[in-house]
Amino acid sequence: MTVPNLQGVARTLLVPLACRAIESVRPDAIIHDPRAVEVYNALGGNPDFLMGMSGTDGFVTVMRVRQFDIFARDFLARNPGGLVVDLGCGLDTRFDRLEDGQMTWIGVDLPEVIELRCKVLPDGERCKTIAQSILEISWLDEVVRINKPVIFLAEGVFPYFSTADVKPLVMAMATRFPAGELVFDAASLFIARHHNRTSSVLKRSGARILWDAKNPQELETWGLHLLDHWYYFDNPEPRLCLFRWMRFIPFLAKATGIFITGWGSATFMSHGNESDINVALQSVDSITVWITSNVAPASFLQNKARPNSLLIFGRWIFSTAKHWAGD
Repeated sequence: MTVPNLQGVARTLLVPLACRAIESVRPDAIIHDPRAVEVYNALGGNPDFLMGMSGTDGFVTVMRVRQFDIFARDFLARNPGGLVVDLGCGLDTRFDRLEDGQMTWIGVDLPEVIELRCKVLPDGERCKTIAQSILEISWLDEVVRINKPVIFLAEGVFPYFSTADVKPLVMAMATRFPAGELVFDAASLFIARHHNRTSSVLKRSGARILWDAKNPQELETWGLHLLDHWYYFDNPEPRLCLFRWMRFIPFLAKATGIFITGWGSATFMSHGNESDINVALQSVDSITVWITSNVAPASFLQNKARPNSLLIFGRWIFSTAKHWAGD
């Protein structure tokens, strides 16, 4: 099957599909998505679908998928027969991964995306799509009509919009679904800037990261309540290799995460104190200061060449962080 020449954000829909398919055939896979493998192969199974994304960044994408699925399954366990709405669904195969014989799934995306999707992932009785921009809001009428407990998933979506773009949609959700939940991922402004400068996916697709919220708490002024959160380095993940050390550096450990929110009388379930995830890396010097007081071993600090060595070490951490944030 020939893949149409999509543009901008729509063109990125092949990246997560390829990540899930490639991950699923690994012996140490953290997700198993046979439907993704099927669709990936039907579209030609071309590694170029990754748009130059590195193996580590592909794994981070799969980690994101896994966590969104965890939040969705938890919701369905609390709300049997509930409704899952995937914003910017692309070629997601989440219905197949979550299917429990009761749930209903709706995917919303641009008309050209839904046209392609329906060729390889046709709608079913409890699996429907809406061909409309998520920002047009009128598609919410269909969700109201279904009248079920609902969780909205915005995986890899909000970063492509500014908060001014997203706010009317979130406010409309709050008005129509006061008992609903919303899961989204977001990154610090530092990570967003480096994505825009270094990401091969963004460069090849022409898309840009526009998200400008300093931290998830800013959205609480819209009536949202932060229920829970998850950061990529919360737990040791062997396949992150050297990048695992980032969990010990606060401004990297919490630089990007996934957040579940609700409206009305939602109960705060988050663990620990939530710090501002937008810890700006203003310069290599700021990293060096942190390393000096928290990380660098005493033998290293006692070296006669300490200033130069620390500067080199700081630059290495900075460049590594840039690489990780690149795709």
